[in-house]
Amino acid sequence: MSLMMKLISMNIREIGEIKKKYLEDLIKKEKADIVCLQETKCKELEKEKIFKMWGTNDVEWVERGAKNNAGGLLHCGGQALSSWLMSTLEKIIVIEREWKMGEVSITIANIYSFGTLREKSGIWEGVW
Repeated sequence: MSLMMKLISMNIREIGEIKKKYLEDLIKKEKADIVCLQETKCKELEKEKIFKMWGTNDVEWVERGAKNNAGGLLHCGGQALSSWLMSTLEKIIVIEREWKMGEVSITIANIYSFGTLREKSGIWEGVW
């Protein structure tokens, strides 16, 4: 049994039509198991758009919508994934998902921190 997983993680900086097509092609070409997107700048993505991007409706996802057209996270993957955890710590948004394959268990975190650079400085101190 292979324990290989393909992960795509990208700061998309707004998920417009050109970037959606790029993602569709990339996911198909790489046969991605998990996709983590930051800065979608969408309040909510329509499920049909996620199905089209993934290439099938056999996908699970969780998203954290953008706030005032800033931020936005999307975390999606196939059926081998389980156990969602979404949390917000001050100005940090974290979506975690567990990947299980046999005895192996890996947690993948999709993280976005919003605000100005000044507001972000020191934000990670004491988080972990």
